[in-house]
Amino acid sequence: MLFIFLFPQIMLAYTSATALAQYLNHFTTFQATFNQHTFGHHHEMLQNSQGTVALIRPGRFRWDTHSPSHQIVVTNGKLLWIYDIDLKQVTKQSLAQSGVDPAQLLSGRVHYLLAQFNVHILKKTNQSIAFQLIPKKNSQQFKSVVMIFENKKLSELDVMNSLNQTTIFKFSNIILNAPLNANLFNFKIPQGVDEL
Repeated sequence: MLFIFLFPQIMLAYTSATALAQYLNHFTTFQATFNQHTFGHHHEMLQNSQGTVALIRPGRFRWDTHSPSHQIVVTNGKLLWIYDIDLKQVTKQSLAQSGVDPAQLLSGRVHYLLAQFNVHILKKTNQSIAFQLIPKKNSQQFKSVVMIFENKKLSELDVMNSLNQTTIFKFSNIILNAPLNANLFNFKIPQGVDEL
């Protein structure tokens, strides 16, 4: 009898994850500029930044923050580099050890989404859809992620962390499925830069 009550909820979660995967599967490459705003748990503004993002599905991305400070985050699907240009410091680690794997999150694999997240459709109109992803296991890094697609393009990513701070990434100048050089996702440590 319990199965009869749980079956609609299981199917709804699977349908939501499948729908999200279909939106993510619209692109193999993604390029955009972003504006990032971080708010405290009392909705006070904590930080603003701007930059560019590029990714190749699955597993490779490059996140360049241009202001107020200059930082580059790069992964080739195996290693993750975080390069603080202003401080001339770089850290390198295995992507598997980095905690949340944004590359897998954006990969659109239904089995990964269902295994790691409860996926819900928050809002749907003719032009847009919003998905909420809540980790099934308690995450030290975030409580929820909201992905908003407009005209089948990822236009916004909202992340609430464990301190109830929300970071909103708004994407513009979006280019889908344009060729990207694979070297963009391999990082070479510049001379004079310390590796931590």
